[in-house]
Amino acid sequence: MVPLWVSFALLAVGILAIYVEIFVPAAGMIGLAGAGSIVAGVVLGYAYHDLLTGSIVLVTSLVVTPVAVVIGLKAFPNTPVGRRLILGDTVPTFDNGGLGPREGAGRQAVPVDVGDEGEAITVLRPSGTARFGSNRISVVTSGEYIDNGSPIRVTRVEGSRVVVRTIAARHADAAGSNDAAGSNDKMEA
Repeated sequence: MVPLWVSFALLAVGILAIYVEIFVPAAGMIGLAGAGSIVAGVVLGYAYHDLLTGSIVLVTSLVVTPVAVVIGLKAFPNTPVGRRLILGDTVPTFDNGGLGPREGAGRQAVPVDVGDEGEAITVLRPSGTARFGSNRISVVTSGEYIDNGSPIRVTRVEGSRVVVRTIAARHADAAGSNDAAGSNDKMEA
């Protein structure tokens, strides 16, 4: 005759196997073995003991197994493995138009703002390095070629991407448009 504790031990092993299946996915094989162990515990309870003892083992398995699985699933997100596998409930929001954080994990804040003026250290074709005060920053242009040493101004900051434009080009454009307007006046006269 098999002792009663063997039936309860098989129930415990079955529940443990189901927990292991949750943490170590094995295509359901460990969970299937756990379910088989629970069934074996119930069968042993009926086969080697009276009807009342077998029924107690059956009711215990029907109550304890789902409760244990629910408790395990509730606790799983708080485990180190669960925190890596399950996404959080909140979605990060950003204060700069949703383009991403200006600073964050592994990323430092960009020490410039729109309108800041600096100098191109390298040739910008269209990307390169510029100096703003004592800070060297990787920058890009809107497609224009800028020689090193040229004065530049920040036009946009998108996350860690800093877009610049030459200051001289704006002054030249303004002067060119004034000259064009002056030449039109001369033509009319």
